[in-house]
Amino acid sequence: GRPETASPSEKPSESELQEEEEEEVDEDWDEAARIVDEISSQIQEVLAATRTASKKEKAALLARKRDLESSASYLDALAYLEDPEGERKRRQEGDAEAYRVVDEV
Repeated sequence: GRPETASPSEKPSESELQEEEEEEVDEDWDEAARIVDEISSQIQEVLAATRTASKKEKAALLARKRDLESSASYLDALAYLEDPEGERKRRQEGDAEAYRVVDEV
């Protein structure tokens, strides 16, 4: 006879695994991803505009691109996506420090 294989019902299907992962929704991660997506699309729009821009316009557009790339919200969101746990701890420490400074005033 043929060796028996595990029936599909014994192993969780891919969709069941995805559902389990989706239950652990990280709203901060979703928000960070939204910010990165939004600013990235703005950067793409600026880059697209530079193709047909005059030299003067190009300089202003590239300065705008640098501003977008170096904005605090973009950099914070990127840092969060790269290391959610480390970023959460850093933010909690920053919040604790802010409260200490307020208490001293």
